[in-house]
Amino acid sequence: MKILLIARHFPPTVSGGSRRAYTMAAGLRAVGAEVRVVAPQSECGGGDVDYEVHHPNVSPPQGPPAPPRLKDYLREWLLLPDPDVRWARRAAGAALQAGWQPDWVITSAPPESIHECGLILQRKLGCRWLADFRDHWLDSPLRPIRHSAFRRVIERHWARRYLGAADLVTSVNARIDEELAGLAPGTVQKRRVLPQAADPAPGTMKLKDSSRHAVHTGSFSLSDPNRRIESFIDMVREAKSLNGGLVVHLAGRLTQAEQAAAANAGLGDTIVLHGVLPLARAREL
Repeated sequence: MKILLIARHFPPTVSGGSRRAYTMAAGLRAVGAEVRVVAPQSECGGGDVDYEVHHPNVSPPQGPPAPPRLKDYLREWLLLPDPDVRWARRAAGAALQAGWQPDWVITSAPPESIHECGLILQRKLGCRWLADFRDHWLDSPLRPIRHSAFRRVIERHWARRYLGAADLVTSVNARIDEELAGLAPGTVQKRRVLPQAADPAPGTMKLKDSSRHAVHTGSFSLSDPNRRIESFIDMVREAKSLNGGLVVHLAGRLTQAEQAAAANAGLGDTIVLHGVLPLARAREL
């Protein structure tokens, strides 16, 4: 079977979404499928991507957010269902230009606009299409504009469009599947819950002697604006009072403000910042 996987995030680019797409590709290859990947260029080079399609913001900025400009508001309101739809169309164009005929196309969201690529390739190539969802679309939106009642009406239309056209719809857990059921009730026969796949066993990283090590991989506010590192630091402080040998490792992309909060927490060497690590290295940790 020939499968074309389209993902906005794929290793060695570092993000939570990268792992979902990577394990899907690895698992399908392990059972004999020929899998080719369409993804943006890597932030650190050397990725296992067959067709690189340039994206201007491959990784989120770590500094203070720039004040929004008029064109930012226009992009949010005029590019539907989200501004990444332009990248999705370029990805579809690159796949068509490659001249490879897949049996299935898999699109991994977010961004939800990536499913526009799946819809285009399904129609142009006559292949089947699996639309995969990692996050909530409207129930717990990461894009602030989706809290607008008017915008939610518009995006429900796009959700029904994609969900109705896809041959198979998968969700990372039952809660997201329930949201999709509400967005497109007539899709019950083609929806499946597909939990996170297991990675191959990792190597190990040598750590300094300590009675307890705890590891957090990933981002805080860069993944979800409602996640505050200060709340996490408060929990670390409480845990430290119960176990003096505790060392907490943070591996992932933090904003400059979050790095400063960790450094100024008064916990000494309890919190260790590793910065952004490749997927394999983070799993070793």
